Amino acid sequence: MSIWNTDQASQILGDLASSSRAGLDDFGTQVARMLSSWRAIERRGVDTLLDRMGLQRQTSFVRPVLWVAAGAVAGGCAVYFLAPRAGDTIRIGMEKIRQAGAWAGARAQEAATKVSDTVKHVNGETQEAPPA
Repeated sequence: MSIWNTDQASQILGDLASSSRAGLDDFGTQVARMLSSWRAIERRGVDTLLDRMGLQRQTSFVRPVLWVAAGAVAGGCAVYFLAPRAGDTIRIGMEKIRQAGAWAGARAQEAATKVSDTVKHVNGETQEAPPA
């Protein structure tokens, strides 16, 4: 006989999932604040040094132009990848992704086997030389 019924289990899992999402959101916010404060501290230090030397930061029009260009590239990529396509095209693309994933998985398995064999050889567990 089960101690919990499915309703209780699903409620507990739902509560756990929502609290972990909230925790990750809060952690991400804290990290962003910390990085922002570090940048502000660094900026104040550099500005103070420049002020003592009688210099100041120069603003450039290049930075905003680069941000606009980066936004245009990101928007173009989003449109390209999210644009509707014919079913055949989607299936072909998904098959290519699946094949690439299978190839990468096979290479990773080969690498893991080589590492395992090398570790066994180094630890003296086998007398054979590891594969080259």
